[in-house]
Amino acid sequence: MLLNKGVYGGQRFLDSLTVEKFTSKQPNTGRALGFDMVPSKYAALSASASTYGHTGFTGTCAWNDPENNIVIVFLSNRVYPEAANQKINTLKIRQKICQAVYDGLGI
Repeated sequence: MLLNKGVYGGQRFLDSLTVEKFTSKQPNTGRALGFDMVPSKYAALSASASTYGHTGFTGTCAWNDPENNIVIVFLSNRVYPEAANQKINTLKIRQKICQAVYDGLGI
């Protein structure tokens, strides 16, 4: 829906200007409203400059790349076997998985 500027299944749910505001970098920050923006240590290095996404406490992430029409959703459980587990961060698993999608698509 966000890649389609607020439209899903032929029905408008959000005004296109609202989607643009929430998915664009805001002044004096590298973030959008509620979203991380590229560059990010969690996004693919090949992601376009307009890519936005969100990460979760358990290591999940979702990234939308409007320029390449790509949506990446990675579900994980970083807190297993314990909440102190940081391997997903230290090994850059999210970034590597996202980059593998771009590599697989030849982008």
